[in-house]
Amino acid sequence: MKAKGLSNIGVIMDKIVVTAKGLSNIGSMMDKSIVKAKELSNIGSMMDKSIVKAKGLSNIGSIMDKSIMKAKELSNIRAMMDKIVVKTKKLSNITTVIDRIYLES
Repeated sequence: MKAKGLSNIGVIMDKIVVTAKGLSNIGSMMDKSIVKAKELSNIGSMMDKSIVKAKGLSNIGSIMDKSIMKAKELSNIRAMMDKIVVKTKKLSNITTVIDRIYLES
């Protein structure tokens, strides 16, 4: 998918949430209203505008609560993000960001 910004991430996440093990509580990661949005049109309320504009989402660590980073339910997030990275150019740096999050948590 060639997603402009994050407009198609809802579709990507829907598919991954259904198939990925260990992500059953992903609803606690996002506001329910955001989870229900088909294309995450309200994603601006989840992230600071400055973070949304950051190239490669290099500041994604500040998007997530520390409790979420430590949550066991997200143990497979690396595999989930790898799939997203393959499909979107905008998230090209996310695997290195996730690596840093693992080291910090």
